[in-house]
Order: sequence, then C-alpha cells, then structure tokens
Amino acid sequence: MQLTYYRNKERISLTSKLNTDEEYDLVLLDDMMPKMDGRETLEHIRNDLGKKVPVVALTANALSGMREKYLAMGFDDYLSKPIEKRELYRVLLTYLNKQIKKKNQPNNLFMPKLKEKKPEQKRVLIVDDNKINIKIAEKLLEHFDFLVIDSVLSGKDALERVKVSDYDLIFMDIMMPEMDGIECLHRLREQGYVRPVVTLTADAVERSKEKYLNEGFDDYVAKPVNLKRVEEIVNKFLK
Repeated sequence: MQLTYYRNKERISLTSKLNTDEEYDLVLLDDMMPKMDGRETLEHIRNDLGKKVPVVALTANALSGMREKYLAMGFDDYLSKPIEKRELYRVLLTYLNKQIKKKNQPNNLFMPKLKEKKPEQKRVLIVDDNKINIKIAEKLLEHFDFLVIDSVLSGKDALERVKVSDYDLIFMDIMMPEMDGIECLHRLREQGYVRPVVTLTADAVERSKEKYLNEGFDDYVAKPVNLKRVEEIVNKFLK
C-alpha cells in the first residue's frame, strides 16, 4: 500500500507519477488548484491515463449538496476541509481495507486495537458517534468486571469490527451520520450477526420502544443512561 503527498505546485508530478507502472491505492485530490483544478486532474486520470484508482475530493467547499456534486463529477468520495479525523478514518477504512484484504494482511489495520478477553468474560461493543456518550456508557459498564468493552464511532466501523471480533452484545446509537443505527442493525443481520443489539438513544418519546423493537432491536435504552437500566440489560442478555 502506498500513500504519497503532493503539494499544489507538484500536481503535474502527480499525473506523471500515475502515468507509470507504479500502482497507487488511493488519491486524495484537492479541488481548488491553479492552472489545473481537481476536476480537470480527475478527467486526466480517468480518460487520458485510464487509471481506476479511487480518487477522493479534498476541498474547502463544504456547502450543502457539495458531496453529491463531487460524486456526480466522478470522484469516489468527498472530504471537506478542515478534515475531521473520523471522516478521514472512514475514507481510509473504506478504500484501503479492500487492498489490505487483497494482500492477505489483517483487515483491521485502521481499527482501534481490540482489548484482550478471558474465556469467562463477555465482549460488548458500544456504537455511538459522540465520544462523551461512549465514555458515560463505558463507565457504567465497568461496574461489571466480567465485561470487556470496545467502542466505535460509526455504523460503518461497527460492521467492520463485527467481522473481526465476536461480540455478545451491542449497544447501538440511532442518530448517527452516514449510517444510522437502524440501517446498521439491518446490515449486521445481513452479515449474519444474530446476538442481541440494544438501542442507546435520545429518542425517548412515547412508543419509541415499540418502534425500535419492531425494527428488530432486542431491547431499548434511552439516554441519559443510568446504572439500573444498564444492569437490567446485562442481567437479561449476558448472565
């Protein structure tokens, strides 16, 4: 896998580099450049060089609808500046994991390291895009010494994590960007994950529990989370 950084003034060197036998796994391409902008460079990569390497738009143009605009131009994905770590992580996971699998390398290169688990312990995954919410949930679950707790910040990360680790229970936030909790649950079931998935959501209006149970969740926990409710879930599914 090769990652190389070229500044704006070196954009011609980029097309020269791509016009060789050297293979690149991913190109992060700035759009607003003098003489040859990102769209022209992309057309040159696709039409003149015939390269199929994934090209991600890297731009300060973060207005509503810009992602769709760049995808329509032919870019494979879109990152707005200043780049959020989570979004960069998502792009790397999406496009470089494919190359990792091809090369028979571990497919969790960009995932946080898994915590060690003893045979008598149970493994729990928290899926939430808010780090504070994750910390709160982790603190509550730490009351149970037989649990090993992992966490990820998006539904897509959860799908990848379940492929490499065997979880006994998943706590799933509902309102997440890119892929919400309901879609993630359905994708998990399609992947063959059959163990309990419990909502962890701020949606606490009347009949919310029935709504999420009908979607296929095994139980429902409303935020703010309290120890008594977490204990009920742990006793129900893990003891």
